[in-house]
Amino acid sequence: MVTMLRALPLIILLCLPVAGFAQDTAKVQEQSFRLLYSPRDKTIEITGGATFPMSHSALTDFWMRGPSGGVCFLFRANDVMRVGVGAEVAYFSFRRGPFAEAFPGVPLQVKDLTAVHIFLAVRNYLRPGVRMSPFFGAEVGVLRLTGAEYKEIIGGVRHTYYEIPGMSHLTGSVSAGLDFYIFRRVALQLQGRAGFVVNAPETGLLLTAHAGVKFAV
Repeated sequence: MVTMLRALPLIILLCLPVAGFAQDTAKVQEQSFRLLYSPRDKTIEITGGATFPMSHSALTDFWMRGPSGGVCFLFRANDVMRVGVGAEVAYFSFRRGPFAEAFPGVPLQVKDLTAVHIFLAVRNYLRPGVRMSPFFGAEVGVLRLTGAEYKEIIGGVRHTYYEIPGMSHLTGSVSAGLDFYIFRRVALQLQGRAGFVVNAPETGLLLTAHAGVKFAV
């Protein structure tokens, strides 16, 4: 027992370097982990999915949801924030059936619509040091919807069947999503956005659901 007590200081001295080495190894592993999965300083996102008109009948009555795609460049603001610029294009197909039901006997004029959205984005990553990193953000931009108009004068009376002005409007939106890193510089992404087109009674609220890939540049 006395021999063990005498040897205890020597054992402690021998264990200190080992403990220090283990602590240093843990720090290196943690730093490597964060380096591997944390958001890059500069990234480009390429996504695709669908956009859904939700609120105003001028658009929802005769046009259906359609495919959309987007690209977004993001730059580092701090450890958790990114800012950047992006663009999206959505395509809305004309609904022949609802038009024929609303105006029986009226000759059909099919006019599809395209929406182009250019925006500034800010994004906050909730857990930037893990492989699966959720985020939320906000966007401010401009959306232009190509116009579609169908009017006739019958018996001196003007009949308007639909009228979507081709104008540009300010937009504001909120978004949320998830990055999942599959390689050091490549991540898969899921993203949803709810955007409102300001002072546009024919458009209103648009919902977008996208999936895509994020690359470090």
